[in-house]
Amino acid sequence: MQCLPPDNTQVCIELDIATVAGSVGVQHHFGPVQILGSAYANQAVRIYADPNTSIFFVVSRSSGTGTTNAVATLSGYLVNLP
Repeated sequence: MQCLPPDNTQVCIELDIATVAGSVGVQHHFGPVQILGSAYANQAVRIYADPNTSIFFVVSRSSGTGTTNAVATLSGYLVNLP
């Protein structure tokens, strides 16, 4: 992850969503996004997952100092396959 400026005032975050689709593990990558203070982002996407599989969110950041909180929300609807 390369988005930390020389003065170290901003932090870069990335989000990955892991699913299983067609019996194959799939990872969807979003970012990096530079933030200073609080940041909010949204993105419309199509993500598919097999029935009864878990969906995982993984958040990473460029700075190992200090603390941070991350909240992720996934909303959508069921599409029946033919």
